[in-house]
Amino acid sequence: MDLEALAPLTELVAAPTALEEAAERIIAAHADLLPDLSRLIVLLPSLHAAAPFAHALVRAARCPTLVLPQLTTLPQLARQMPLTVEETPDLLREEMLYAALRAQGWFAEQDRWQVTRALLRLFDELSLSRVGLPADAAGFTQRLAQAYGVAEGETLRFEAHLVHTLWRAHHDALAGRPDATTAYVMRLSQLARDATRPLYGIGLMELSPVELECLCRYAERQPVRLFAPAVFSGEADPLQAVLAAAWEHTSPPLQERGRQLKSSLAQSPLAGRLALFGAGSFEEAARAAEHQVRQWLAEGRQRLAVVAQDRLAARRLRALLERAQILVEDETGWTLSTTSAASVVMRWLDLIAADFHHRELLDFLKSPLVFADLEVGARREAVYELEQLIRSRNLVSRLDHYLAAAQEGESESLPLLQRLAAAHRILSGQARPPGRLVRRPFHHPRHPGHHARIGEGYGGPAVAGSARGPAAAGGSRHAPLQPGGMAPPPRQPPGTGDLP
Repeated sequence: MDLEALAPLTELVAAPTALEEAAERIIAAHADLLPDLSRLIVLLPSLHAAAPFAHALVRAARCPTLVLPQLTTLPQLARQMPLTVEETPDLLREEMLYAALRAQGWFAEQDRWQVTRALLRLFDELSLSRVGLPADAAGFTQRLAQAYGVAEGETLRFEAHLVHTLWRAHHDALAGRPDATTAYVMRLSQLARDATRPLYGIGLMELSPVELECLCRYAERQPVRLFAPAVFSGEADPLQAVLAAAWEHTSPPLQERGRQLKSSLAQSPLAGRLALFGAGSFEEAARAAEHQVRQWLAEGRQRLAVVAQDRLAARRLRALLERAQILVEDETGWTLSTTSAASVVMRWLDLIAADFHHRELLDFLKSPLVFADLEVGARREAVYELEQLIRSRNLVSRLDHYLAAAQEGESESLPLLQRLAAAHRILSGQARPPGRLVRRPFHHPRHPGHHARIGEGYGGPAVAGSARGPAAAGGSRHAPLQPGGMAPPPRQPPGTGDLP
């Protein structure tokens, strides 16, 4: 956070009690409004802090009832501002930039998507920083050479030409339709113009230049007060000084900062607070974390957090804790790849790649999410007949072979195979540009007398349930997870059930 730009608007609060101090100061400044604080807006770094701050406000107000202010984040507040133009979807931006890279013949085919995403991140940063590019690539090359402190070489000229060309092409392709970042900048500008309510901010430590500008312009029309944790001010408390040095981005290198602290502090403030465990495997790391969590719970500690950097280890830790009847409140949600619906989609693509090998085909058809519109008994009977047909005819692969055998034997599996063939035709044939695949919904042509979709589970209850995640059981102990935490173990893959 740029404290110099917002110095007139900023107040420091002690880092350990930042929410409590901010709540007390807000209540003191608006005691005349109690118990209705709905006129105020309070910006938080994330909505995870909303509930703790609401409780801090209630304690500070000392009122039997309290109407809370609007608790939100700056991006969410900006999204309330209407726009008169339509935004360009991010997927369409990726497709357009990918097409520009391919047209120029830059980078290998397998690298273009990665380069596309990196360039889009760069373009978004340029927009949020209000950085304009020179009129030509030569001027941009000169600016880069000055910034890096190096001579203009072939590599630098290529990078400058690449970014400059694609930056211009990207904006020309949008044709007046702003992307998400440009729309955010426009909404911030409108938010500052339409300021009608007092605004507070707590812990907004990483604001972009356009966000800083928005707050400064907002302060010209309405009161603005920002509370910054004093840990970032280098206060005298040894522990806070260590934390401030660890997260300082502009001071000397980390090792030099460590040597300076060692010379000024007789003993490390982290002694007894921080411990390292060298695990030889994910399993060992998960079991060590489980042991520590159980030990802390046995000591009576209730507010525990797990920050996991690897999802495999995190899933294992969650399984171990739940085996001990310790439920984990996972704030990161479930990834789509862990759901049975996503597994069905991957099985479908693998089935096509394997030219409908009989083992993969039967396994796919046994999934309860495939042909979910059919009656369960009829679907199982059709799959059973197909399995017997494959064995009797000694069929190995090829969907057309299965179709011919089913037609000849008048098998109950014929309608299923015909629907698979209809769905397969959508993905076969000539290659399509990514933009057409993005804009065209995934559907299957209707076969006479049958439902259009392969299964109800592609976008139905299975996906919706996984996005919500499991509800925590009441009355159980919880170890809350911070962002980057664990995901639940994957669901049972499709096709594991046996036929009657």
